[in-house]
Amino acid sequence: MNIAIDVDRESFEVTDREGTRQFSLFSPEAFRILSRQWLILGWNLHHYFSFSFMGRHLVQFPDDVLRLGEMIWRLRPDVILETGVYDGGSTLFWATLCRMQGHGRVISIDHQFRPGVREAIQQAAGDMVTLIEGDAASPELAAQVGRLIRPGERVCVHLDSDHSAKHVSAELELWGALVTPGCYLVVADSNLVDVAHTPRGRAFGMKHGPDEAVNAFVATHPEFLRERPRPLFAEDHYDFTELSYCADTWLKRVGPLPAPLSVPKAARGDAAAQICAWHRDFVNALATYRGQRAWKVMLAVRKVYDVLARGNWKQRLSLLGWIPAFLLGRSSGLEEYELQFPDPAAYLNTDAYGDAGSAVRKLSHAREVN
Repeated sequence: MNIAIDVDRESFEVTDREGTRQFSLFSPEAFRILSRQWLILGWNLHHYFSFSFMGRHLVQFPDDVLRLGEMIWRLRPDVILETGVYDGGSTLFWATLCRMQGHGRVISIDHQFRPGVREAIQQAAGDMVTLIEGDAASPELAAQVGRLIRPGERVCVHLDSDHSAKHVSAELELWGALVTPGCYLVVADSNLVDVAHTPRGRAFGMKHGPDEAVNAFVATHPEFLRERPRPLFAEDHYDFTELSYCADTWLKRVGPLPAPLSVPKAARGDAAAQICAWHRDFVNALATYRGQRAWKVMLAVRKVYDVLARGNWKQRLSLLGWIPAFLLGRSSGLEEYELQFPDPAAYLNTDAYGDAGSAVRKLSHAREVN
């Protein structure tokens, strides 16, 4: 690829296998092409390696950190599970978000904690973080972590440990089962295929990375969709979430929970069993419905009504561009409306139902006992 920029004439020309194309220097197309090359150059120069959080190495691309933080702030999950800790910067970032919003906790897994990392995290985050040492691709470890998830808790997962396709595939199968409907499973560093030709990429020598694992996982798990959350403050002319090391590996669970829930035979009567069955079926049906086009259309109507009824003139004019883009499947921007609809599992995880809610929570998540 050859790129020619004329700043004085404000022109941008690119020549590649598709031929020669010309754009305005200030067009979205020019920005997209230049940004992609900037991401590759920055990765090769270790740009992302220069950041820290609370004095601990962060090792994340800044745009990704802010997008992840925005997602956590909006979804308010009960549990943030991460694999790959390194120096603890990302762990403290998650914990700080939980502390600031007064909700949530972190479970962090690393194959082997570097000297001083465990102590630094515990000193800064206390019991808000649970640190577990072990192989994130181990079914035994996954079972151990699963027991730490309380009934009804909403879980988001961030995978950032061993980046080989084989290891990531195992992680996706294990930890994807914990992600609750409406929450995200995000796989870091899926850009390795894009940087493989760089000097550092050649030295890295990874031919089969996270992107390959995610492609295979999505093909066999229809309960997950590739869907990057739309920024809270974004304009329709450009999708800035493409500025990412993991642009195509945000996976949102829209399908039901992976296994039916059951209750102890000795502890339940017919009424309790009916309540538990209702809870299970209602949560799974809602999760499935949310993945359908009808759900998106309903939210779109809600958005149009809100903008027309309460928005200013600029917001109303923006609908002229947003509505055609939505109908063509090029734009969503509905996350804030989707979050306004209650999650029944979240309701049953609160004290809103008093003793009845507590009983349902315990029964609907108990194990079958002979």
